[in-house]
Amino acid sequence: MTAADKKPPLIKNLVAFLVAVALTIAISLIYLGQEKALYWSDFNYYHIITIAAARKFLEDPVTFPLLVLGSTALNYNLIYTVPLLPGLLLISESREAFITSMALFYQLPYVMLLGALASYLFKGKESKASPQIIFWLQVFLALSLATLWAPTLRGYPDFAAASLILLASLLYLKKGGLTSAKTIIGVGICLALAPLIRRHFFYLAFAQALAMLIHQLYIVGTSTGGFKWGRFFKHSFLPWLATGMVSAIVLCSLGFLFVSSIIGNPYFSLYSSAYVSALEGLHYLVSAYGLVVFSMACTGFIMAFKTGIVHKDRAVFLYSFAVLSFIIWPVFGKHLAIHYTIYSDPFICLGTTCLFIWLTKLERIRLRSYILAILVVFWSYNFVIGLSNPKETYIKQTRYGMLTTPLQEPNPAGRLVSANYGPIIRKDFSQLSLLLDTVRDLSRDGKKVFIASDNSVLGADILRNLERKKTGTFEVDHLKLVEPPMLDSRDALAIEGLLTADYVVLARPFLPMYRPEDSRDLLCVLECFENDWQFAKDFEKLPGQFKLDESSTITIWKRLKPTLPAVAATTFEKMKKFVKTDLTGQPSWISTDERYVAHDRQNLALFRVRLSKEQNENAPHYLMSSDTINGAFKLTGGIDRYETDINPKKIRIEVLAVDADGQVRKLKDPQRLQEDYSEFVLEDRTDSPSHLVLIFSTENSKESMIRIRNPVIK
Repeated sequence: MTAADKKPPLIKNLVAFLVAVALTIAISLIYLGQEKALYWSDFNYYHIITIAAARKFLEDPVTFPLLVLGSTALNYNLIYTVPLLPGLLLISESREAFITSMALFYQLPYVMLLGALASYLFKGKESKASPQIIFWLQVFLALSLATLWAPTLRGYPDFAAASLILLASLLYLKKGGLTSAKTIIGVGICLALAPLIRRHFFYLAFAQALAMLIHQLYIVGTSTGGFKWGRFFKHSFLPWLATGMVSAIVLCSLGFLFVSSIIGNPYFSLYSSAYVSALEGLHYLVSAYGLVVFSMACTGFIMAFKTGIVHKDRAVFLYSFAVLSFIIWPVFGKHLAIHYTIYSDPFICLGTTCLFIWLTKLERIRLRSYILAILVVFWSYNFVIGLSNPKETYIKQTRYGMLTTPLQEPNPAGRLVSANYGPIIRKDFSQLSLLLDTVRDLSRDGKKVFIASDNSVLGADILRNLERKKTGTFEVDHLKLVEPPMLDSRDALAIEGLLTADYVVLARPFLPMYRPEDSRDLLCVLECFENDWQFAKDFEKLPGQFKLDESSTITIWKRLKPTLPAVAATTFEKMKKFVKTDLTGQPSWISTDERYVAHDRQNLALFRVRLSKEQNENAPHYLMSSDTINGAFKLTGGIDRYETDINPKKIRIEVLAVDADGQVRKLKDPQRLQEDYSEFVLEDRTDSPSHLVLIFSTENSKESMIRIRNPVIK
């Protein structure tokens, strides 16, 4: 082919690419232009983190790479922010710039990689379609799939990780397997980096690795002379194993902080409350696209293979990868959320492309034209209703919440079409603004406000973002908002957050992000105040209320007096019985003065507490053990100087035992060790299951904050 012959396809590809870019930008901006939203939780975090990263980069670009590397130990690391920084720094920090940047840098490469995989799948002569046509058909089919857009439009950067898995698949397919050290290293690095960016892509990396192994078994099994274990082990299994070793080396070197975080956190037990059955997970994924689109994908895979328009050996790999990707998350991940639909995108996208390519081969031209026209119209309609505001029609679509709680179950017609991911629109800005003004007044002078709600209507993030919108200021630390627990198995009991709070904001009806039966830790806060628990007697209900969307009624309670140790212990036990699940995320001690975070506290070794002016059961500040002690025990710990210059020798330590009935017994005084009296030890016993309460006091009138190091009960 001469240079003149190559020029027209190059121009056509460039035009198609520019159309794809324009379409990506247009869909992002048109969609966001319809939203009147305040984002919360996961819909909010990644944008806020990216803004913070951009500002850190401007402050100190030299050490920024170290900050990114160090962030791999966190649940939300900064790796994904790096390609997005130019958009935020050069254009704006707006939601529009953030989402459009993700769509261009993460989602568009993902669909182009899908197109590349599809172009390798089909035989040119039998399919009567060139690789370029198949490539762009796949790209535009994917870009017109509402469910594929949902994670990006809701603010998730997950396509950054998913693209690396597809890149690994493309490298493998392009080189005809793991045939060289270069391919092994490239595939191994991609499979390692994906979970480093977003932890849950371990599962998709595993699906890709398993698909490679299945493909290698097929190649050896269909080779001349039949299947031979020796040949498979040498030419297939060892390269496959070497790929895994490359991934492990990359993770343990570049991502050593990430690996240590994974090992140190019991993720399976932390999220056990959110687990659903594999059948429920598969139903979620099918409903996300609609039964018609799912059926189209299944039909496409079957007919393309049956009619021989695909390369059989390549189809074994891509079919295996698509099917394993679809089922691996419901079977092993067990969570439901909008961004996990990415696992099923390869199955849906590649399957529907197979269907359209197969239909172009039907010999009955009129029938082929009718079917293709109907499917194109339906595909377009499915895309529009998937991303539009739902209308009152005979179709009642599925509407998913952020996590496992569906906002709306579909009717039979609604099951046929895409779930609705329409723009988020609030209608209660005036009332919400009044609520913010009230909370802003209450939180003056460092007063803490516990927001007993975390959903699309009301949450700490929603109030913070409204404050940002009203003031134009990113920093909103002056709002001392305490966030509630969301998931029973992951989060600490709400009692500690309530102990730190000066005000409590309640919302009815109860609208949890997880299923109600998995959010009893949050529900018990409402039960506590509405059913007059002893703890609630330390508060009074303020006059007035606020009316928000979803018929939500908001009330505010003001603390009248500190909660005493006996009340804290009995409330802890009452809440624990109410929740009815293992508290994996519960720290070993809770404080009246800790900077409370609802989750990721189970490994705490340092606890902040304020020195109390009073001793014994009337002390307003204390540490309380989460576990109960029955019989002989040994308590050890130490005082760190923190936010105070008081000598440990001048700090008194008193230990109380409080049983489930609220009976208080003073235990022996702890022995003070070291010259500065910073270390303490107590050996004593309790006569019934009791919480230990540590009270630190001083004759100094200042209620200084101190830090207690490694308090342990044996």
